Amino acid sequence: GLRTKKVLVAKVKVYVAELLSSDASKFIRTEGNALGSLEESRTIAIRLNFLRDVDAEKVQTSFKEALEANKVTDADGSVAKFLKAVDKGGDAKSGKALTIVTQKNADGTESVTYEDTNGTVTTVQGAKGFSSKIMSIWLGKPSDDGVKALKEQIIQGL
Repeated sequence: GLRTKKVLVAKVKVYVAELLSSDASKFIRTEGNALGSLEESRTIAIRLNFLRDVDAEKVQTSFKEALEANKVTDADGSVAKFLKAVDKGGDAKSGKALTIVTQKNADGTESVTYEDTNGTVTTVQGAKGFSSKIMSIWLGKPSDDGVKALKEQIIQGL
């Protein structure tokens, strides 16, 4: 899907998102069930291929806004650590990719690995449900019209 953002009066292309799942057949392609269906997959990845430079503060702000829209706060220590990794990741550069991989572990915990556009990798451990909190940025309640359109495109497989 294509993420756009309204800047002044124009919509600008920000990134193309690719959603990958260890069990794509269990992904339910409906607005209400897409996020919850990810619970059936052991590993989920989303790759954001940037079409323009986006400064670190804007990346982190857009992630925070999307988390807040889904009632996820950084009071959850694992979410705070994830956002710290996003902040440390620096600017997202045009022509580069940012990748987030979620993994459900055998002990019931979940890991989220964040690779910034410079290739720096940070892994954060969390409790059950941590993966869904992070994936709610794209598949939960949209924080703006650009995320809403992106979510629709991901669900449709575009």
